[in-house]
Amino acid sequence: DRAEVLRTALWSFGAVALAYLPWALVLLGQIGDTGAPWSHTPTGREVLRELSALVRDERALGILVVVAGGALWSALRQPKSRDGATVLALSCLVVVPVLVGWAVANVEPSWATRYLAVVVGPLLLLTGWGLARAGVTGVIAAALVAALWLQPFTRIDIGFTREATAKSNAKSIAADLDPMLAEGDIVIVSQPEAVPLFDGYLHDGVDFVTIWGPLEDPAVMDWRATTGCACFPPMKTRSGRATLPVKPIWRPLASWSATLTVATMPCGKP
Repeated sequence: DRAEVLRTALWSFGAVALAYLPWALVLLGQIGDTGAPWSHTPTGREVLRELSALVRDERALGILVVVAGGALWSALRQPKSRDGATVLALSCLVVVPVLVGWAVANVEPSWATRYLAVVVGPLLLLTGWGLARAGVTGVIAAALVAALWLQPFTRIDIGFTREATAKSNAKSIAADLDPMLAEGDIVIVSQPEAVPLFDGYLHDGVDFVTIWGPLEDPAVMDWRATTGCACFPPMKTRSGRATLPVKPIWRPLASWSATLTVATMPCGKP
């Protein structure tokens, strides 16, 4: 009964909307701020490259699209069948978030590759379903993809090993510097979101400064209203010594397209 389905949907989504109502003002406030000033607007080619990163290789993506896509298209040609409806629903869960995210990023830069994590689940189900329906061709395609992942002759590293410091060496830096720091020393962190991390590794009593100046609470990184050109303000330690950061943070600035740009010299300097 279509009417019963509609009533059930209205009650279900209406209840969720009603429960979310207290957070509506928070949502409006978040819309007015830029919570991801490092984000950019990707081109179509960049979106394709980042989608291929989900399967680690553009060649693997091509094989999966051709082989699994053929079986999926056959199912989509019969949308009222059980298989067709399932494939259609899963396809929407993959395509809609990507298209909406890309469209919104064209209005205001808000794209980040990690947001594609929401499509990994339905994408795996679609890929597995398509390869299974492709029969022997699907088995061959899966073997080729595995070979592309494991072969050691291109950028894919056999075994997918990664050094522990590949993501961050903040812990080792803090361990080396902590004995040298005294109470009241200034720690300048050019990557603002890393301040809470260093605050946890370093001992109490040091002052943290980012491109927006001294921080009152180094345990929290507030990204709101952080667009525009930021630069290190003139600073002095508690003992009165002046600080002058001179090493460029990003060069050349013209190559950086995000809404947040860091100046290479202190404020007020040419």
